[in-house]
Order: sequence, then C-alpha cells, then structure tokens
Amino acid sequence: MPVEDDSAYPAFEDIQLSFERSLDEVMAVAKSMNDEGLARETDQDAHGFVKDKLDTLAKLAWHESWHEGQLA
Repeated sequence: MPVEDDSAYPAFEDIQLSFERSLDEVMAVAKSMNDEGLARETDQDAHGFVKDKLDTLAKLAWHESWHEGQLA
C-alpha cells in the first residue's frame, strides 16, 4: 500500500536507471532472435499466460505499462 512518506521509496533516478537497464537487457535478447526463435514456445511452462516468445515480449511491454499507469 502506498505511503505519503517519500523517504520510504527509492529515488526516482534509481528507479529510472533500473528500468533502463532492464529495458536494455530485454531489447538485446529480442534483437538477437529471428522470426523462428520468436515463434518458439517459452522455455518454462507459462500456464497459458503466453503462447510463445514473441507473445512474452508483448506481455512484458504491457506489464511495464500497467505499472507505469499505477504510478501515474
């Protein structure tokens, strides 16, 4: 649950840096894959949440946007 005390949260710059690092890692993996690789099933059972690696990338983008909306 959110609190009003700003000191309970990391600095915005730290959050932004962490997000940028994560995005860089995801983009590097995505760029390294071809169409065939993106169409492959996930390495672990996704319990129906995603159907392949391309769908995983789409859901990652959606997930980040969801939390950005929560923060806004």
